[in-house]
Amino acid sequence: PMSEFHVQVSRTLTALGVPHANEVPACHGLYRIDVAIQVVNGPAIALEVDGPYHFADAWDEGTARKRRLLRNEGWTPVSLRWFEWPKSWYD
Repeated sequence: PMSEFHVQVSRTLTALGVPHANEVPACHGLYRIDVAIQVVNGPAIALEVDGPYHFADAWDEGTARKRRLLRNEGWTPVSLRWFEWPKSWYD
């Protein structure tokens, strides 16, 4: 299931008219992209919605590997960290 933060991001993109898909399988099913955004005449964006639990452990090789594999498939990985989201939206 999507976190409340993920739901808020998706709803905001919808309200802004940004076509996107949630929880998209990638890298031959090894990973899921939190929010996939296809850009007209541009690279596809793999938006990773990183809540506070994402930072419970140090950024590890697994995250780096996922980003590398996504780039190899033509995605542009972008992280949206929960503390970058307007505080009033998740309180």
